[in-house]
Amino acid sequence: MQHFPRDDVELNLAPMLDVVLLLLCFFILTARFGAVPEPTNTLDLELPAASGQQLTPGALLIDLAVDGRVLFEGETFALSDALFAERLQARAAQNEDLVIRADAATPHSLVVKLMDLAGSLGYARLRVASRRQEN
Repeated sequence: MQHFPRDDVELNLAPMLDVVLLLLCFFILTARFGAVPEPTNTLDLELPAASGQQLTPGALLIDLAVDGRVLFEGETFALSDALFAERLQARAAQNEDLVIRADAATPHSLVVKLMDLAGSLGYARLRVASRRQEN
């Protein structure tokens, strides 16, 4: 049996550090894209005044205008639009609180229609937003 001289074994950490830094960059970038930005376009709403709790952070917001237009995830829809119902249905599985921000002059029937639609799609926790009542 022939013996070969052993070379000194070296542990090179440079490739492992490269992989760790690449993973760190990947997670930083994906965390940044995962954040939900605040909607830039909003409906001009005058919320009714009431005393109550603060808005739940991370709640799903729907703005309802006087004329029945709905702002949901940055897009404006008609309340009866099937695409709006589809998008709302897609988010129902996430079991989020649904907050309806309706203008003070919005007819009650439109708010009830929106709440009925949300309830039929599986939303169990509905809230109606208001502005803080001044004493």
